[in-house]
Amino acid sequence: MSELTNDDWRAAGEARLRELWGVGVGCEIVDTLRERGRNRVFRLAVTGGPVGSVILKAAVGGEEDAGGGLGGTTERFVSEWAGCEMLAPLGLGPRAYGGDVAGRFCLTEDLGAGETLARRLLGRDAAAAEAALMAYARSLGDLHAGTLGQGARWDGLRRERGAPEGPADPTPAIWKREAEAFVGECARLGCEPAGGSEGLAGDLAAIGAALADPDYNAFTPADCCPDNHFLRGERVVFFDCEGGRMRHALIDAAYLLAPFPTCWCCARLPEGLPERLLAAYRERFPGGADFEDQLTLMLAAWVPGPFVRCAEMDWETKDTPWGLSTIRQRGLALTQHLLARPNLRALLPSFADALAALGARFAAQWPDLAPMPIYPAFGGPAWTPPAATDA
Repeated sequence: MSELTNDDWRAAGEARLRELWGVGVGCEIVDTLRERGRNRVFRLAVTGGPVGSVILKAAVGGEEDAGGGLGGTTERFVSEWAGCEMLAPLGLGPRAYGGDVAGRFCLTEDLGAGETLARRLLGRDAAAAEAALMAYARSLGDLHAGTLGQGARWDGLRRERGAPEGPADPTPAIWKREAEAFVGECARLGCEPAGGSEGLAGDLAAIGAALADPDYNAFTPADCCPDNHFLRGERVVFFDCEGGRMRHALIDAAYLLAPFPTCWCCARLPEGLPERLLAAYRERFPGGADFEDQLTLMLAAWVPGPFVRCAEMDWETKDTPWGLSTIRQRGLALTQHLLARPNLRALLPSFADALAALGARFAAQWPDLAPMPIYPAFGGPAWTPPAATDA
């Protein structure tokens, strides 16, 4: 099938809007927000309808996984549309006006221009950046509290929009691959714990079991990076739900302790601020009596994947810049964040041993490695992100 032109997308969007709002509706592309990669995103000016503009987002490509468990075009389209239906009733995301299953596109509310947390973190106003982080933390808590235990609703929304057969959450399969690869990497580097690979595998299995805890199962856009939402006063509105899913809420909350480990916008926060952000999050989503244990387990869940990917990028022999920091800085910082958790050794003794051994090995191997930089808003070096390639 040949690639659709921008006008093809405009015409398809107009046809769907006429089905929704009447034959007198017309539209024109006034802003092309994405025209390469796995998505096409346009702002359409609307005439003859109840709103002045909409956003058209289409999933393009094949049905192979786009990476990170996102899935193919059908999976991403379904998650985008259904995700808006989860967010909008809470006032935390755009309304979905409709979509086209065959065309793999949805039409959503135009949020207009907005400022992101990423922009604040890259700026020079510490108070404004902290206020934005607080808004983010509280909104994340609102999202988790408002969707806790709504797996059946999520499944229904996905089925109504043509979800493919198979599990709705790729997390268990992804975790299994990452955990197995992490055990192998520790063995290769001679950083196995005293209990050997079996003890480490047992701890990783405990993390995997915690990932499935139904008491913390809530909706997430999955990519909660600081450029995937707009600030709206004391809250944020999320967008970009192509990877949306129900999963353990504290996978997202761990971002507050180890900021955005899989995003270009990964750097260091001032001392004490992560704890204040976590307190703000718990104002809205307090969790259970086991909150601190669950948080440590979810922070631990962030470690194997990045470690294995850094190894694939040959971080032992070369350091590679990735956004605000380098892959070596990221790996060691993530290790340090987790080792600082006071309950880690009691929960995951073999994992703690392996992590300490990895940290010591790399600290000795890279004695001149500078600490991860602090965000520019809090005094770090200025940095300008390159143009985005997808959304």
